[in-house]
Amino acid sequence: MVTAETATLVVSRAEPRRMSLAWLWSAGLLVILAFLVIYPVSMLLLGALTNTNPVVDGFGVFDLSLTNFITVLGNPNVHLALANSLIACGGGTLLAVIIGLAFAWVVVRTNTPCKALIASTGMLPLLTGTNALSARGLFK
Repeated sequence: MVTAETATLVVSRAEPRRMSLAWLWSAGLLVILAFLVIYPVSMLLLGALTNTNPVVDGFGVFDLSLTNFITVLGNPNVHLALANSLIACGGGTLLAVIIGLAFAWVVVRTNTPCKALIASTGMLPLLTGTNALSARGLFK
């Protein structure tokens, strides 16, 4: 016969098992994520700091040096590309902040009609980039 006391005992015994499975699941996902991120990044870093390809040549005693970085940074075209990237990213960020602040101010601080429409309009850039890329692929 199940009473209120025995029902709470059953629930309280099942709760730690559920919690341990949740922690186990989270730990497993973190291990997989760490492998999928740390391994490629370490191979890129090791390949950049040596004159060999660690993926193809395997692990071993390598000649660690910064010559690859010095060679790339010594190229004047890299400096121009870096400056262009910083200017474009900075300008895009500034424009996005100005537009976002204007939308937020209109939605929160004014008594304008169609606030929901204006708030949802801010989500359109998230969709249009994907749609433009897929349409470009379809009509190529």
